[in-house]
Amino acid sequence: MRVVCPTMHAEHLHLDDVWSATRDTLARSRLRWTIFVDPLQARIEGADLTPVLDWLADHGHEVAMHTHHHRLEGEPGHTTGFVMGQTLSDGDIARCLGENHQYLAERGHTPRGFVSGSWLVLDAIYQWLAGNGFVYDSTLRTYTGAGPHATLVADETCPGVRTVAGLVEVPTTAPIREQVRREVLRRPAAVRVGDVAYDLYYLHDYDLVQWKKRGAVRLLDTLERRAGALTVGQLVDRIGSVVGR
Repeated sequence: MRVVCPTMHAEHLHLDDVWSATRDTLARSRLRWTIFVDPLQARIEGADLTPVLDWLADHGHEVAMHTHHHRLEGEPGHTTGFVMGQTLSDGDIARCLGENHQYLAERGHTPRGFVSGSWLVLDAIYQWLAGNGFVYDSTLRTYTGAGPHATLVADETCPGVRTVAGLVEVPTTAPIREQVRREVLRRPAAVRVGDVAYDLYYLHDYDLVQWKKRGAVRLLDTLERRAGALTVGQLVDRIGSVVGR
């Protein structure tokens, strides 16, 4: 069985133009998406994403968590800004993760899945996730291209599903542009686990302000009409017995 898992790294859902483009795109899609939400900017600007998160869940999409790790400014729990490019302690990592998690959970959407901003891979991240109820992670990829930020592994590929620090590692397989190319050429890069073969591709919420990216989503809806569609959480539930969960 082949399934597709479209995912979104959502960082600007508090902006009207980004949310409008995102909502309209998802409303037209037959697929069920996993939305990895990073509420950092919304928290800094005092925006309440509750209606957005509720809309996503009510329309069958999964609310998961995305986090960019920076040195946060302001009192813990009351972040007012951040500084990029700083060396981070385990405490800095835990604060970034904890404040995002609290924000989502307080709005009724406790996440099970995670993807790290800039594909940052650190032992401290996995340890925090495993200790706070997360089930899966999609930070590792089947392709190279993590850049200089992946510090646990030197931009190595993760060709298949495996467990990492007690989490199910469900690697991302492509950005959306590459996924379109593969589908047009009829060469999907499916990862096989048990009786399921999946493609897990991604784009950003702010990409959808561009008509080309909205068009790519619509094209994939057509090209992948014969494939099943699952959120990443649903995929993990489906393959749980294979990976020992």
